[in-house]
Amino acid sequence: MSHHQMCFRASWQRLLIWSSLPAMLLLVLLAVVHWPAALQAQSSTPTPGNRAAVFPRLIKRLPLAGEGERLRDFRRNPISGDLYVTDTGGQLYIVDGETLSVTATLPAGGDLALDPLNDRLYVYPSYDYFEDEGEIAVTVVDTARREIAGRLAGPRFVSLDPDHGRLFTGRPYSSDPTYNPVPVQIYDADSLELLDELPYYGIPLYNPRRDDLVVVARTALVVDLETYTVTHDLAPELAESPCPDCVGNDVAERAYFFGDANLLALEMHRIATGAGAGNYPEPRFFDATSLRPITDTLSMPIWRASCSSQPHLLWPIDGRRYINDYYSRYVFYWNLRVEDLAGNELAFRDGLYASFINPTTRQMLIDNGYVLALPSLLPVGQFYSFCWLDYDPESGLFFGRDGGDLLIMAERGGEPLPPAPTQEQPLPNRYVTEILPSPGYAEDGTLYVATGAQLYRSRDRGQSWARLRGGLPEYPEVQLDFAISPAFGEDQTLFAAGYARTYHGEGVLRSQDGGDTWTPLWDGLSYLRMGQVSISPRYAEDGQVAASGEFARIGSRFTPSMTGAAVYTSTN
Repeated sequence: MSHHQMCFRASWQRLLIWSSLPAMLLLVLLAVVHWPAALQAQSSTPTPGNRAAVFPRLIKRLPLAGEGERLRDFRRNPISGDLYVTDTGGQLYIVDGETLSVTATLPAGGDLALDPLNDRLYVYPSYDYFEDEGEIAVTVVDTARREIAGRLAGPRFVSLDPDHGRLFTGRPYSSDPTYNPVPVQIYDADSLELLDELPYYGIPLYNPRRDDLVVVARTALVVDLETYTVTHDLAPELAESPCPDCVGNDVAERAYFFGDANLLALEMHRIATGAGAGNYPEPRFFDATSLRPITDTLSMPIWRASCSSQPHLLWPIDGRRYINDYYSRYVFYWNLRVEDLAGNELAFRDGLYASFINPTTRQMLIDNGYVLALPSLLPVGQFYSFCWLDYDPESGLFFGRDGGDLLIMAERGGEPLPPAPTQEQPLPNRYVTEILPSPGYAEDGTLYVATGAQLYRSRDRGQSWARLRGGLPEYPEVQLDFAISPAFGEDQTLFAAGYARTYHGEGVLRSQDGGDTWTPLWDGLSYLRMGQVSISPRYAEDGQVAASGEFARIGSRFTPSMTGAAVYTSTN
């Protein structure tokens, strides 16, 4: 999103003016709010050596995928403890659960379905595994022998019935006349012999509660496995559309079974152009035994997508529901919304996405690596940035990917990462966004230069430079704005405000040691995409700081959509 700013640096009254706000939202709001306790946020950060604080711990970082590839899917064997990981280069890695070392690498790429009772792992190409039609196959792996046991040519998806030794395969439905349809097929899981074909096309899901099959093809048909007749349509209105392939229509994309919760879930999709569909439809939940729709949204679990092919469910934590909202149509927005069990909004954060929420430790890990405490949503330290794959509450282990690396982590026993040290290095050959001389430059010769998200300091009038890190965000898309205290000679204080594109916020950070270390100050900030920060000329006496930025509130069933600009002020 473009920003047109008028910035009067020397004045306390700085105002940002934005144009071209997104047309998709309903209201435009300029919010001026107090930031009453922002500067107390650092008190919640555990100090090094404070082992009483609950904090995650990295057990091992395991490099797996080759250069230019990333990890694709993940499963953990609950019996053997072994880990199975695929990458985008078409490889399957089997990792010993005790030694955390790779014991086998097999040529099998795609998504994973695990049958631990029968020592079988199925690797299937899913939606986005692009190969020639003749090469599409499901690879069957013997997990006890750690070798390929066979292949099934043609299917893209599998669903398992371990109790009856059956394997169901299928392909997504398509109305494209050039598409090669393959009906839902039933195989013997041991011999891989074809047992039968159903007169239906789509993605199968076996429901062990009823011993029947859900076939997803725009809608979701429940098929009796004795008569092969349809007994239920879980979303009949989807099939009744006069133009089922038209932009704006909702379709069922995939079905999932959650045995512990006795739930079936339909993952929904809205047909859209490349610009995106805007607000995407919520999943639909059904009682797996009765097929009764769960219509009370406040009694539903919260759908948690992960970076594996298996989504997860999150139930309320201490009476609070933590919900990720996102919007994608030309622009992309992230919101985190917290509700009580009656649907009342308790908290809201624009520019924040919860990558992993741990109901055991009451902590949230967000995309930039911060660990937040629940329910305050305040940072308690920095951890590794990763994309969440899975969590095992019994062992307290959770797993993530960072590019081609697998991260194995424990939910307790760690400490916040120490801030990266200041580095002596020359200014880079790139554009300069800010020049901040010390108010006492004539005496101390201290000068700060910002280049986007990087801040450099010179204490000899520009003869030599040091890059300041110490907790400042460092990923490429981030933009930071800096301000220096008028009493810098006495308090050594700087502030920073930051954001990345239209969806991620860094809030406000403060340094009290000349820029060597930085602390996030989020207490009272609902909108984290802060683009500018200012300090009062009388900061030493009045403690006044202001921060401003854009926000977008994605509408929910209780709140309207809106977009606008916000100005926060603090007097402490």
